[in-house]
Amino acid sequence: MEKKNYSITYDFHLINQEGKPTLINHKLTPLFLTGEGKMCVKRIKLYFDQITHIQGLKDYAIIHASAERIVIKGSIKMVQEMLPVQLFIRVHKSFLVAHKAIKRIQHNKITIGTYQIPIGRNYRETLEQKINLNR
Repeated sequence: MEKKNYSITYDFHLINQEGKPTLINHKLTPLFLTGEGKMCVKRIKLYFDQITHIQGLKDYAIIHASAERIVIKGSIKMVQEMLPVQLFIRVHKSFLVAHKAIKRIQHNKITIGTYQIPIGRNYRETLEQKINLNR
């Protein structure tokens, strides 16, 4: 399956179906990413279970989903505050990982598909605690 790249770099909003920033049921409520570009407004519907990991790049974040990559304007901290804490783990200053996506940890890296995600020293203990709690 070909990966699609969406660039959403203007007026980023995370909202649910009712247009509210609060998340009622993270398993059923989709996430809508809305971006205003030069020529159009894009809305992308995304469910939390489709997200494998999120990478932060200064003022932008890349959401890696099962079938696409979505570039959004906003820090990884801002994105983390809007996601359900029970589904995502901060593993590095630049990476959030979906708990369900963690299949293998080798040394200081998490392997998700072809991606190697580093584990930061400051996040290792919290990661190990969360993984052990959910076994």
